Amino acid sequence: MKVSADELYEVIESILELDEEKRGTIKEDDCLRQFGLTSIKSIKMLIMLEQKYEISFRDEDLLLEKSDSISKLKTLLENY
Repeated sequence: MKVSADELYEVIESILELDEEKRGTIKEDDCLRQFGLTSIKSIKMLIMLEQKYEISFRDEDLLLEKSDSISKLKTLLENY
């Protein structure tokens, strides 16, 4: 599946509830934990992505380490 970074930024900014100052400052390889990503927010984000792209992540893909940057999320989603 082809996923654009812009689509991921939109979901991530929504989940992380970034203020105007921080919106647009996240780079593809930045660790999202430094922007407030927690395990609970990560699961919410993955649920949003499942609904958006009509997929179901495998259990092993629910680990925070596999989705803590935009580049990792793109790679993960491209496998579906």
